[in-house]
Amino acid sequence: MFKNNFKFLPIILGILTAFIAILPIISSSSLGIFYNFEPDIVYTANAISYTNAHNIRYIDHPATPTIWLIAKSFIPLRIYAKYIDHTPFIEWTIVNQRFLYLYGRLFQAFLLGSAMTIFLLVVKKISKST
Repeated sequence: MFKNNFKFLPIILGILTAFIAILPIISSSSLGIFYNFEPDIVYTANAISYTNAHNIRYIDHPATPTIWLIAKSFIPLRIYAKYIDHTPFIEWTIVNQRFLYLYGRLFQAFLLGSAMTIFLLVVKKISKST
């Protein structure tokens, strides 16, 4: 009886996780709720550097995959800057700095929600229990 009611529970919990991560971004500002500056500026700057030079300086750092993912998430922004705004991406990021931080935070929230959904689906599949 209850088996069908919990069919979409992992997906709902993953979406809820992403929403909870996005809520402070929407309600306060793109810089976060506890800082007067962008706490992820190092990751964002390294991701911008990677898009330009295809090189991450500290490749043995634990955040290297995160920097690579953030850099890959900038592909639509690079296309926009090149073909629609007709400016180099580095210059575009300087002019649109606040939007870039907001975009990065929303991307990370989406990534967290997706990871949580996959994790919960795997736990449900292995344990066959909600």
